[in-house]
Amino acid sequence: MLLVLSQLWISMGLIDLTKKVVRSGRKLWLPISDPETRTQMGRKLNKAFYSRCGRREWNPDGIDIFDEDWDNLIILDALRYDAMADAIDRHDISQTLDSRISRGSQTPEWLYANFDRQLHDVVYVTASAMPHHLGVETPQNARQRQYGFDLDVHKLINVWQDPPDNAIDTFVDRDAVDVVVPAEGMIQPALQAANDYPQKRIIAHLVPPHDPYWGETGQQLHQAASSPWHAKLRGDIDTPAEKLRKAYHENVDLAVEAAIQIAEQMPGKTVISSDHGEYLYERAHPIPVREILHPNKIYTETLVKVPWVEFDDDRREIVSEPPVKETGTKPNGKESREQLEALGYL
Repeated sequence: MLLVLSQLWISMGLIDLTKKVVRSGRKLWLPISDPETRTQMGRKLNKAFYSRCGRREWNPDGIDIFDEDWDNLIILDALRYDAMADAIDRHDISQTLDSRISRGSQTPEWLYANFDRQLHDVVYVTASAMPHHLGVETPQNARQRQYGFDLDVHKLINVWQDPPDNAIDTFVDRDAVDVVVPAEGMIQPALQAANDYPQKRIIAHLVPPHDPYWGETGQQLHQAASSPWHAKLRGDIDTPAEKLRKAYHENVDLAVEAAIQIAEQMPGKTVISSDHGEYLYERAHPIPVREILHPNKIYTETLVKVPWVEFDDDRREIVSEPPVKETGTKPNGKESREQLEALGYL
């Protein structure tokens, strides 16, 4: 029994935390009394539970998004199902809210689980650098080795590489994060893609409600901390969790407003959904530690139950055509890493 338990301890990565405790000479209860350390330990246990000690790369209960019925798929990054349910009422949306189960609790997982194939009938319009960063033939860093894939869509349109003028620097401790495109900055690129590629399935990937937060409350929070949720977990700020949740929901409103404008103007059947949900300082499962944001390999309902809102229209004729290979792109370049660092991924 002891041998089995020790092997499980090692497989979950908790041996590293144990070594730190031994090296520091502290008693075990001291680091465990730290909220962030407790979360790290609980998170490793929860990841081991859902990934079967690392044997699963993504959530096997999630849907294949390309098997679903849509011409246009609008992804609002980190949109919780219950947050969309509230937004349906606030924005007087007549469409019915349904749900799906995602294959990932974080964008890299979701991309890896859905896009590792030939998709020559898809045009991907994105404010997130993650498809550009992971969609490589030759992985060059740890995240690419774990979740990298050969992105093979008809066209990848990286809106973040040429952000609109209203891209906002919300981080007080970074020089340049204006590559984070606000929700409204994706309206025109998405509609333009639908016009330019009328026989392709269009995916429009918006960053909000993922932080940084563009609302009034969020801007206040970012003046105190570049990453408010991490600062809250560490105890660096004493801001009530409810205020951080308010900032998140303000971002939800901005994202939903933009998504509705896109959905109502795009020809064909459009769906608003998300790649994963979000923890807002709630208890995780099965180890009930306080959790924030969207760690990978944790497949709780909070993180993998995503909204699914269909805007019915006549289906368009979709044609698969080989992509036009572009030259001079830099999937591992400074630009993409800078944005992903700003979003907390690197």
